[in-house]
Amino acid sequence: MRLVYHAVLPEPSSANRSLAVGQLLVFDSKYSLRASVAAVSGLPGDCSSRNFWEYGRSSIPPGIYTVLTELAPVSPNLRAAMGEYKLIIKPDYVTDGRVHRGLFRIHLDAGYLGTEGCIGIMRDTERKPLMSVTLLSDMLRSEGEKEVMLSVRYEVWDAKDLSTTYYGEDYRPVRAAEGGGV
Repeated sequence: MRLVYHAVLPEPSSANRSLAVGQLLVFDSKYSLRASVAAVSGLPGDCSSRNFWEYGRSSIPPGIYTVLTELAPVSPNLRAAMGEYKLIIKPDYVTDGRVHRGLFRIHLDAGYLGTEGCIGIMRDTERKPLMSVTLLSDMLRSEGEKEVMLSVRYEVWDAKDLSTTYYGEDYRPVRAAEGGGV
């Protein structure tokens, strides 16, 4: 199994207070898509490529992570915002050389819209989760794995110069015009 979180970020120069909404994709060992669910990482107004390293507000930094497939309980005081269970993302901390961020999780986006850097599974218009964390865990464990790879990727469309910048596994921007991509 493999997970990919892919989101489109607001333009870096934008004063836009929008939220970076993406997709959490679940692939089996043969790379067939098993599930796709709307997910979010970061808080409204703080989701841009400038803010990957802003502690407690911005999206999970792009890169390769490991997700433990066993459910972990959410502490009772956080259940209103995160739901009953979470999946733990490793490593515990990542750095850009100056700032350390971490304790990332996959959980429901159950309270206010957005997360403090975790990946939150979104709700529908009736506030029901689009997928439960329990179902996601069961799906990830269906091939007997205790941990799976998570690839976090972003793209930013810049309307000024009509270009797209991709942020992939190595934390550096790769301009599409340079033949790169993720």
